[in-house]
Amino acid sequence: MANDVESGIAAAAIATVGYSHAKEQLIAQGMDPARVEKMAVGQVIAIYSERNYRRFADEWEKLWQVPYARSIEMARRLDQKIYAARPLGESVDREILPFAMLLLPALQASQAAQVRLDREVASLRVIEALRMYAADHDGRLPARLEDIDQVPVPNNPATEKPFVYRLDGATAVLELPPADGLASGNYRYEIQIAVKK
Repeated sequence: MANDVESGIAAAAIATVGYSHAKEQLIAQGMDPARVEKMAVGQVIAIYSERNYRRFADEWEKLWQVPYARSIEMARRLDQKIYAARPLGESVDREILPFAMLLLPALQASQAAQVRLDREVASLRVIEALRMYAADHDGRLPARLEDIDQVPVPNNPATEKPFVYRLDGATAVLELPPADGLASGNYRYEIQIAVKK
């Protein structure tokens, strides 16, 4: 019973604080004032919340259309915008029900997971390219990835630049560093070619 009372108080507080703002914004966005006045409080809040969420969701969707390296800075700016739109904030776009604040930041994490997988597959392709090069060059590894001409060598999907690579004596070092903008999945491969005796 206490939870029902607390939930009712919370709902009343949301309605009190958010209703007038939602009503003003719907009218400012072009909705007929007489129509808005006839709406129930919950309807005004629901329509405003859906429009507000859709606006933020559209911004997040744009991140999927640009290379991951560029999307990191865009996501940071959008996170700031969403934080400014928190309930009880000062933003004109402030949320009454925090749908965008709760749901949308997870989209960047899911994009990072996809890019991390793409990067790992691409790194395995680079390792196979190194093996092909060594097979054609008496077991020697290339000094640079650009020296490989047997197959196309993929770029790092996280940066759209060549992978971090160097030859250290007879050992090729391929790195997937944290600087790629991915929080996990950072590796260092050391490749050596066994020489037949």
